[in-house]
Amino acid sequence: SGGWDDKLFAYGFHDGVLSKASEIIVHKKAKKDEPSWHMGGIAFDAKDEFAYVAAQYGNRLVRVAMEDKDSTITTVCAFKDDHAYPYKVVLGPKGKRAWVSLWGKSAVADVDLATGNFSLVQTDPHPNDMVLQRDGSRLFVACGNTNAVNVIDTKTKKVIEKLDGALFPNALEGSTPNALALDAKGKMLLVANADN
Repeated sequence: SGGWDDKLFAYGFHDGVLSKASEIIVHKKAKKDEPSWHMGGIAFDAKDEFAYVAAQYGNRLVRVAMEDKDSTITTVCAFKDDHAYPYKVVLGPKGKRAWVSLWGKSAVADVDLATGNFSLVQTDPHPNDMVLQRDGSRLFVACGNTNAVNVIDTKTKKVIEKLDGALFPNALEGSTPNALALDAKGKMLLVANADN
């Protein structure tokens, strides 16, 4: 993402070499002093036809038509709280739903991509990175203002477990988990901490 520039940069990759980036403007400012939307996390559908982008200061989830010559931009949904700060986007296995971490709202939005309707699942403070189990049954959410990774059951839409990512038992908060990955078999969760 192009962050404050409100753009996406698309690079070709051939024979181990990146091509010059093409730019897709996601938000055109109506006025010069209008604030940036600040593009955050990006997720692509299975056919790479659409990119779903968290516009952090625009407080919305946008869809970018990648195959469209003009890269048509539409707002899937807007989060009415000015301090929601959508951070990361993860698509469900069937591509009909998106999970969006709302850093400023201590919640994850479960978004219906066809209608834009969404519901919220409350989490620990500052949810940021997320990874979905391959079968789509559990969503792991790093919560940066804690030591915790919240585990959401995607059917019940509830936090069913909190994993402690601290380096030692009973550590004070401050590990700040901020990156997650599952191994190839989906049996081991890897957590990167920004602090401690």
